[in-house]
Amino acid sequence: MSKLENKIEARHRNLFDVLNEQKYTVDYFQREYSWGEKHIEELVTDLTSAFLNEYAPGDKREQGENYNNYYLGPFVVSSKDGKRSIIDGQQRLTSLTLFLIYLHNLQKELEYKEKIEPMIFS
Repeated sequence: MSKLENKIEARHRNLFDVLNEQKYTVDYFQREYSWGEKHIEELVTDLTSAFLNEYAPGDKREQGENYNNYYLGPFVVSSKDGKRSIIDGQQRLTSLTLFLIYLHNLQKELEYKEKIEPMIFS
């Protein structure tokens, strides 16, 4: 009998929970980041469309918490020796992190700021 234990655990999590104060590694067998303009445009268009399907003129910022969730697809992570390695979803997760860095920089001049830093500087 093998001592190797395979355990798969699926959970629904929002992006904040996935990124908030979390560190991930990318194993050597993963391809380098390769998303180009086309992929980024598709992601931003999908996110924008999902938001606009929920948004009604006059909605307050707080009402966004009641909007339907947007499914980003699965992120497969392997945990070993206290490290979490991204097995699937690296391109999406990297793109979303870059997008959050961009949003973080845009909001520097604003009075009200969203809590983005813990998701990008962990």
